Amino acid sequence: QDVASVVVDGMLLMEDKEILTIDTDRVRTEANALAAKIQAALEQRNRSP
Repeated sequence: QDVASVVVDGMLLMEDKEILTIDTDRVRTEANALAAKIQAALEQRNRSP
């Protein structure tokens, strides 16, 4: 939480605590979809004898 900006090999990766090198909205959407699939699989497994 103390790091605001990160530069690696001359490339700015994070500025003002915002990651610049990935699409965080896309990652969040994909993670939520995967979490829903995992939850559904676990619920299915728990219902099956």
